[in-house]
Amino acid sequence: MRPELLNELAQGLRPLDEGVALFESLDQHGRRTALSRLQEYCSQARATADDVAEAATRVGLKPGNTAVVVALAGRIPEPMAVQLRKLTELRPPDQQRSAFRLLVGLLSVADERRRQRCGGDCTHWWHHPPTPRSPNGGQDPA
Repeated sequence: MRPELLNELAQGLRPLDEGVALFESLDQHGRRTALSRLQEYCSQARATADDVAEAATRVGLKPGNTAVVVALAGRIPEPMAVQLRKLTELRPPDQQRSAFRLLVGLLSVADERRRQRCGGDCTHWWHHPPTPRSPNGGQDPA
């Protein structure tokens, strides 16, 4: 999955169901790649265990969902990065789908916080996804 698509999902510019359908159409390698990419973005956006409940709510996952439980298990004994990595390793298709949804939600919560801190002067390309009127597709020209 393209990085731009993942960011558009996290920013609510594309429906999550569209992203889930695309995710489910991928082969196992493609799914693992998408999960790994989302995990990396969540880490870069500094997602925390405190973000998990809000993320789960945003993407419609219940607190007892396996992905939510895995993400919260690292609150004290392990860093959040370890828990995010564990989400990418879930195997059954329904758990992978939940991990995808949760990671999109985590990216949404953490990225929203970062955009607020960036203010109007933000130059991060992922905060400016492509629009039909954007001549460079929202990408940093450099």
